[in-house]
Amino acid sequence: MPDYKQINPYLSVIQKGNIFAIPITHYNMEMAALVRMAFRDLKPDCVAVELAETMSLQLMHAAARLPDISLIVSQGANLEPVYYLAEPCDAAFEGLRSALEGNVRAFCIDLDVDLYP
Repeated sequence: MPDYKQINPYLSVIQKGNIFAIPITHYNMEMAALVRMAFRDLKPDCVAVELAETMSLQLMHAAARLPDISLIVSQGANLEPVYYLAEPCDAAFEGLRSALEGNVRAFCIDLDVDLYP
């Protein structure tokens, strides 16, 4: 497996063997574009994003609807609403969208917790 910096020197990628991690910030168009570029260059066999695993079905459906914007509403443990905005400028949703478009397995792997320590 070649070093990703040889493929694309413009993207900050963490590589360990054949596993690549792309640090992102949500709702940032430039990050979404870099995720798309990395997907194109790396040709992954699966994609994992930092979105709630318990909401995978709803989040995948929203990603499939892009570029249409979706609002996914859930409830936290305290019954407060939790909102996920699925829009084209979010790098995590671009990762899901790219995977769906390329028939690549995609996973939401984040814990569904109300408060982080």
